[in-house]
Parts: sequence; C-alpha cells; structure tokens
Amino acid sequence: MGKKSHSDLQPAARPKVKYQFIQKQRVEFPVRVLCEVLEVKESGFYAWRKRQGREPGRYQKADEELSVQLEKVFEQSRQTYGSPRLHAALRSQGVSCSRHRVARLMRKKGLVSCWRRKKRKVVTTDSHHNQPVAPNRLDRDFTATAVNQKWVGDIYRGLDRGRLAVPGCVGRSVFKADSWLGDERGAR
Repeated sequence: MGKKSHSDLQPAARPKVKYQFIQKQRVEFPVRVLCEVLEVKESGFYAWRKRQGREPGRYQKADEELSVQLEKVFEQSRQTYGSPRLHAALRSQGVSCSRHRVARLMRKKGLVSCWRRKKRKVVTTDSHHNQPVAPNRLDRDFTATAVNQKWVGDIYRGLDRGRLAVPGCVGRSVFKADSWLGDERGAR
C-alpha cells in the first residue's frame, strides 16, 4: 500500500472519529492498545486531544467567516452557482480568496449546484445529408454457400499516425485485411 490517504476510506474510518472512540473507551482499555487496534498513532491521539481545548486558529476563523458569505451568495443564486461562479461573485464583492478554497469550503458545507454540466455526446455519423447512399444489397443476410459470394468491409483510420486499413470478410469464413500507410489526409 502506498502513501496514507483517508479520502478513499469511509467517513467513520477517519482519524477524528477514531480519536473520539478512543477518548470514550480509554477508561476501560489502555490508549496504546486502542491506538494499535484502530491503526492510529498514539502521538496523533494526544495531539488531537491537545487541540480540542484550543480556540480556532486564524485560518479556521477566516474560513468560518468566508463560509457565511459563501452560503449567503449560494442562496442568492438559488443554489445554481458552482465554485467558479461563487468565486467570481465573492471577488466582485471585494473578498480575497482562491477558487480552490471556495471549492473546499463548498465541499465541507455540502453545497452542490443544482446544475450539472451535461456530457456531450460525440456525433460520429451525419445521417442528414444530400449525398447518395449505397443500397443495402445484403439486407443483413450474411450467409453464403461458397467463397467470394459476399464481401463486406469498412474503411477506418487507425491509431498509428497515418495508417489506413480496409478490413473485409470474404465468403463464409475467410477474412482479408489490407492496410497501408497514407499521408496526413488519409490518401494512399
């Protein structure tokens, strides 16, 4: 296992929750044993305990103040703004903060825009054109009684630079593929 990361763990498995559990259970069990079982460091538990009695730091206070403004602008936008637009709105009000900080505070407060960016579907076929369309002579009947009766094929451009391939199916079970290197426009 690589570096320690708690982002992929369940929220109940994060250290803060473990420390709270240790705090409650330390009357019945030694802290060392609880820390070992819950896979947290003893020094981490004691550092957490020490922090519990302190006042919030300068950055925590600033985050709390910014969160209040953030929620206000978010509600004014009828919950439609995401972090980029909330950041722009706060900047226009003279609030100095980064977009990443806004995004972090939004996640912390559970603020999610009701608008989701729609995924664009890639269009690969243009069915509405004035070009002639080849007739469907096989009519999905691919059975053949002998070799060289029915051929099907397709032209595609491979992932290699400039490579064109023309695969084809000959008769019943013979497969033929022809490929060559073309120029940048796909010509031979």
